[in-house]
Amino acid sequence: GILDTVRNIYRSRGLRGFWAGLPMGLMQSVPSTALFMLAYEETKKGLSGFLGKESPLYPFIPGIGASMARTASVTLITPIELVRTIQASGVAKSSTFLLQNLYRQRGIAGFYLGLRPTLFRDVPYTFIYWQSYQMMKDQVLPEGVQSLGSMASVFVAGSISATAAAIFTHPFDVLKTIQQVN
Repeated sequence: GILDTVRNIYRSRGLRGFWAGLPMGLMQSVPSTALFMLAYEETKKGLSGFLGKESPLYPFIPGIGASMARTASVTLITPIELVRTIQASGVAKSSTFLLQNLYRQRGIAGFYLGLRPTLFRDVPYTFIYWQSYQMMKDQVLPEGVQSLGSMASVFVAGSISATAAAIFTHPFDVLKTIQQVN
């Protein structure tokens, strides 16, 4: 259970063990999020202009744009996520050692271990999340409404969307982690 895991981490690595891989996590999440949001907004804008409101695909622009943006950000950030995942598992501490070892054993392809399962997890998650979130938000909130009620609706829409996406894509997360750690 979770309490046993907490005890094991504390016994083997101390309090610092709970932050294993944090520097690499920050190196991963900050550029990944910035790249994703920039690509998402630009892709949505481009698709809207390209498809036009009459297109049957127009309602799916949030999901399509998010999926395209996530594919780009995941592909660029995978080497950093790989190092973070391995460090968090306790296998090695030094990022430099991990990168050198991966390159010696597998070449450049070693930096992309877990890319496919990561894409299988992140792209559907992103499509499901952004598509359902945008649909719920658009149907529940009139455009431009700024109130406590609208914040609650956004929270509910985000929570429902994230839950549905996580349930659907969790098996791919398990596959990715096992492939990267092994």
